[in-house]
Amino acid sequence: MTSRRQCKEERHSLLLSCCGSKRMLKGWLSKFLFLLSLIIFLSMMLAPLSVSAKTCEQWVAKAVSIEGRVEAKRDGETQWQQVQPDETFCAGDQVRVLDKSRADLAFANQPLLRLDQNSTITLAGIEEESPGLA
Repeated sequence: MTSRRQCKEERHSLLLSCCGSKRMLKGWLSKFLFLLSLIIFLSMMLAPLSVSAKTCEQWVAKAVSIEGRVEAKRDGETQWQQVQPDETFCAGDQVRVLDKSRADLAFANQPLLRLDQNSTITLAGIEEESPGLA
């Protein structure tokens, strides 16, 4: 026969082992959630870089000055992305300048274009000059 004291001790040891497992599970779960949120955060931060990294054979324009909020939508894409200084654009890309902002674009054939607030431009390819008759 088991005494009351033995039953209490058995219950106490079961309770401790159960609580220890719960603590271990909580610790593992919190580490897992932290790592998962870190991975999601990093993937969100790197996603615009992969979009900006799209290149073409010959860029048409380059952002040389940005003030405020300037965004670009790549040809064939659906989302606008924040423009960074020295970012290049291809034919078919769109650049928009939002409220209280402006941007200067340098074209591959040398002209400079200043875009004022609330403007959008779709970039075409650059036509090569034909050699003149001598």
